[in-house]
Amino acid sequence: MIINTAVLKNRFLTLCFLIQFLSTATLAVEVINGKPTKAESVEKSKNPNPSSFKSMIKRHAFYAGLDTYSKSILKTTSTSSATKDLLSPTQFPILLGYSYAFNPNDRLVVFLDYTFFSISGPDSNQKETNLLLRTGYSQVIGKSDWEWKAGLLIKETKIIGEGGTLILNNGSSTATFYSPGDTATSNIFAAELGFNYFFKKKFSWQSSILGEAPLNTKKRNFSLLTGLVFEIGNY
Repeated sequence: MIINTAVLKNRFLTLCFLIQFLSTATLAVEVINGKPTKAESVEKSKNPNPSSFKSMIKRHAFYAGLDTYSKSILKTTSTSSATKDLLSPTQFPILLGYSYAFNPNDRLVVFLDYTFFSISGPDSNQKETNLLLRTGYSQVIGKSDWEWKAGLLIKETKIIGEGGTLILNNGSSTATFYSPGDTATSNIFAAELGFNYFFKKKFSWQSSILGEAPLNTKKRNFSLLTGLVFEIGNY
């Protein structure tokens, strides 16, 4: 039997060509233009890389805003009949804040509110400023734009006396009273409960009830804090 080496060589080259062609075709099916096939995408969606979620969350955020603060609801009066006012004279604290997000729905928040512009105290020759250091926890309500929050805070009130005298009502007549000319500072512990509403991506409206001195039955009172908050940056 005579073996034709030329024929065997041609058949061997043809077989190598077919193997190479089938291998290239298989790779083309699995990767098209550098993109994974549908089967690979589905598999990755079933088993996502945990680090990808961490990169999506911007954990640190910083805020600035303007509040309105009305202390001692139904505790003060500004009339001669001594009728209790719903709200005391309103102050406008400047707000600075920071939050740390545990996940897209839960975060730890810290806010500092300070009334740079003092208001007149109970007497016309007194000025009052307030500083509130608040910390708490907030959580998104379902899939809505609302968020509830709860926390604790320390409030520092400073009353600056300008001295001098005051003429006040004294029974059916008036009398002269002396006003102190020094500064008095008080600190009080309080609890906060409220909500935030996000009407823009970076803008929110906050509203809280502050229970000041909640454990002291004689000094306990409630205040209202509302304001507009703007997210100035995050990472």
